[in-house]
Order: sequence, then structure tokens, then C-alpha cells
Amino acid sequence: VVGNIDISKQQHLAIEYMAEIKKIYPKMTLHIIGDKECPYKRHIMKLVHDLHLEDNVVFDGFVSNVEDIYSRFDVLLMCSRAEAFGRVTIEAMLRNIPVIGFDSGGTSELIDDRVSGFKFTTLNDVMDALSVLVHDKEKAQEIVDTARERAEKNFSEDVYVNNVYRFIHENFK
Repeated sequence: VVGNIDISKQQHLAIEYMAEIKKIYPKMTLHIIGDKECPYKRHIMKLVHDLHLEDNVVFDGFVSNVEDIYSRFDVLLMCSRAEAFGRVTIEAMLRNIPVIGFDSGGTSELIDDRVSGFKFTTLNDVMDALSVLVHDKEKAQEIVDTARERAEKNFSEDVYVNNVYRFIHENFK
């Protein structure tokens, strides 16, 4: 999970799901990358303790280097219900990291379920996605490749710069 620690990012949902995930995948870890001192951070840290997930949940804090962020995990879990655009989702896709994203907001627009990632609204959806990623390497690779191709086609730095240039050129002559 990548983003400021904030209730809008719903890190608590990832932690709650981790309590069930570890029953099937006991060696799996959840990395929470990002930080913010707030009551919500204390709440989710207590949740980790209460659910006995100290060995499965890692608070990495703020990481400034984008490549360091994405080198820490194999799957991005995007739990935000109100992601406006989904920059983190695109960054993961461009780095061949499969995304399991909450089916809402900008995340829904970026993921074609089981084609370029996985959408979820329930724990069962997440478990199904993890099952594909762990047990069906061919399908997982197909999803990762499709996601990267779509992200490169629509959201790469070159595409973004060209779109901004074209917009300025066409509208501010």
C-alpha cells in the first residue's frame, strides 16, 4: 500500500484483510509505504497489534525515491475509495507490478478487471486475485504485460508531455 497514512487511503482495510490473507499465505507481508502523524496512524498501528500481525505488516514510512518504493513489493494493493487519478496505480503498472485496486474512483477507470489488474470490493475478491497471482503465473504475466502496455500507451512521461504541449499549442495561439 503506497500513500500518505490517511483514512481516505484505507490502510486499515489492507490490515484487516491481512489477518485473513496470512491464514493462506503465512509468509506474505503487507508493506505500508508513506507516513503522517495523526490519530489514524495510531489506530492502524494498534490494529496491527490487536490482530497479531506484527510479523506480517511493515510500516516503511516515507520513501523519497520512487524506484525504492516499487522495489519493495510484488503486488500493489490500492485500497482508496476516492482516488481521483491513480498515479500510484500507473507507476506500478509501468514497473510490471500487478495491481489489486478498490473498484471505485480513478482506480476503476485504470483497471480492466482480470485483464490489466484486479478490482475488488470484498476480501474474497482480493483472495481470488492473490490466488491467480500466486498459482497461475501465465495469467499473471499476461495481466502485467497488458497493464504495462496500456500504461505506456496512455500515461507514460512522453505521452503526458506531448498531450500538454498539444493542448497548449491548440488552445493558446
